[in-house]
Amino acid sequence: MGALAGIRIPAGGVRHQVAVTEQHPDLDPSRVPMVFDLSAGLYWRPEEGGLLFGMSNPAEPPGENRSVDLEYLARMRARLEVLVPVTAGLGLRRLWAATIDYTPDHLPIIGPAADRDGPLAGVTVASAGGAGMMWGPGVARAAADVALTGTSDVVDVTRLGLDRFDELGRSKLAADPVALPFPDAAPGRLSVS
Repeated sequence: MGALAGIRIPAGGVRHQVAVTEQHPDLDPSRVPMVFDLSAGLYWRPEEGGLLFGMSNPAEPPGENRSVDLEYLARMRARLEVLVPVTAGLGLRRLWAATIDYTPDHLPIIGPAADRDGPLAGVTVASAGGAGMMWGPGVARAAADVALTGTSDVVDVTRLGLDRFDELGRSKLAADPVALPFPDAAPGRLSVS
């Protein structure tokens, strides 16, 4: 959309895989929190009596690939079994892959659109920054507020605009370390539109 409007928006997408294990009594939500293994790019949480886990491969180029990578899934399952031994041998109830959006710092972009001549009247940019749909409701609400009033009570958006990125798409802000796909790897893989 940015390219159509003549706006450079540093955002990209990459495959993200998610699976849900079979049910097991040791995976009751009262016993299992949401956990991030930042070194492996893996997270998990209780889901439907089993364990939902998700991952993105840092070696994979950006794009819209939505097929399941069984080899990478096996690597992540092996890592999960080390950290949550009860998952060893559990079957999978569901498995899917989708495209997850990201920005170089894994923070959303919320603010007025701008070109070389300055802000574009009536045009607001809203882009999630990683972490999948978890950003969705907050970004949508803050962007609507900014479009209507210029500010938001949801979050201070003063540092979340396009002006935080340089010409190469690098952010002035530190990357969110609890976001996939891999903040340290994403800037070099970013496809800027």
